[in-house]
Amino acid sequence: NDQAIGHLNDALQEALTAVVRCVVDAYMMENFGFKALGDYIMKQAIGKMRHAETLIERILFLEDAPIVDRALAPKIGNNSKAKFQNGRGADYPEPQLVLFSGQTPTACGIGQSAMGPFYWPVDRKVYIDLALYQ
Repeated sequence: NDQAIGHLNDALQEALTAVVRCVVDAYMMENFGFKALGDYIMKQAIGKMRHAETLIERILFLEDAPIVDRALAPKIGNNSKAKFQNGRGADYPEPQLVLFSGQTPTACGIGQSAMGPFYWPVDRKVYIDLALYQ
């Protein structure tokens, strides 16, 4: 249970950081004159808040307390160029690239050629079957 709660709290920190980033991004986009884009990003923030809520509920269900006092460190630019350079990947680790031929083990089972290139968020890896390009 402790390991599961640790993973849930890590995911909660990522979700809360994403909420902060999205809210700031939404207001920045409105300030830059992109109201529709700001509205869209704000809807994403609400979705991320609901995800954080679900994580909190799961932690409480496991009879533990969610850790919500960790420092959040979203990477947000102070102008449009810096904002877009930081981009969405700023708060998430870069995925690892796995090149394979035919099939390969993944965190979710066996990846096969029939799947084409794919990404598994569980292990944060991008899988590319080189046989597709021959």
